[in-house]
Amino acid sequence: MTTALHPDITLAKSRTLKDWCDTHPNRPCGVEELTDWTTVRLDNGVLLVSARITGPDPAVALREFSVRQEERLGHRVDPAVGDQPPSLDFSVPGRTACVWRLGGVWVEVWHPGTPAPAPAPLAQAVAITQEQEQEQAVVGRRVEFAYYWDQDTYLPGVITAITEDPASLRIRLDGTRSALACHPDYEGLRYLDQIAPVPDLPMGRFIPTPADFDGEYAGIPAVQLEEGETVLLTTDNGKARAALAAFAEDMQIDPDYADPEDLVTRTVVFKWQSEDAECPWLMAFADEGDDMAVQIHYLPAWGDAVTAPPAPLPPWEETPAEAAQADRYWFDRDYDTDDEE
Repeated sequence: MTTALHPDITLAKSRTLKDWCDTHPNRPCGVEELTDWTTVRLDNGVLLVSARITGPDPAVALREFSVRQEERLGHRVDPAVGDQPPSLDFSVPGRTACVWRLGGVWVEVWHPGTPAPAPAPLAQAVAITQEQEQEQAVVGRRVEFAYYWDQDTYLPGVITAITEDPASLRIRLDGTRSALACHPDYEGLRYLDQIAPVPDLPMGRFIPTPADFDGEYAGIPAVQLEEGETVLLTTDNGKARAALAAFAEDMQIDPDYADPEDLVTRTVVFKWQSEDAECPWLMAFADEGDDMAVQIHYLPAWGDAVTAPPAPLPPWEETPAEAAQADRYWFDRDYDTDDEE
């Protein structure tokens, strides 16, 4: 039995898939596709539908799609109800996205990697803006940053680096490790007066806390890793089952992909990654004796579930009825053969 997706999610996904196919109707084999669909409920309660672009040239496909999507949705966007037109976004570290909001749902399609070089007119405009902002855009300056999906909430942070990319600023929000890529003139960026040395990030192995996960579900910290595995920070199987059910419901995960019978306990270690990494930490399986090891409940990605091997079948023994049926078959077969001869 499966749970139906929220109707807004289903509509947003189907529209996006149709728009994507309409944008690239004549691409050859190996065409870029939208994969790894996920749904997240943001802190303000709004749904975000996300898809990753895979294929031989995702950057070109995204640029073509963003131009067509801006033309396609321009007349349907209603700012009075919170709609936002499609635009390219670099605010998530290590990826480029096209984002928009329509009908109360944020949608993003993205590909990993640094932003591609912009066309000449845009590069010139960015260079002029950077020159105007040169005195303010310096390493160590405190800033306030608002994500495109919530322009009313500004988060404190600091500029950690300035690069040659169109989104030249690297901003680390307080309490986080990964740096955001941001244009100097991004409308959700405020420069503050304070300038101070950029604090160093702790590195190496660590013991995780609830703040290092996606959130708490039924009181248990939980996170889904990039390959689809789910990690529950508890040693209690009953609590892990309840947390998995709450996590799957909130994330709109099909119950068939979140079977509590597939939960296993694992001993793991966590290690911080550098600021420019795609994820803040990595997890690896560990030995019981490791002094930094943590015991968790772990749900493998669907299709990789750890299950007990099937019991061996008992030896086959022919019953008298089966033996008689076999004898009758061979008798009829030999009789038919003799007739043909």
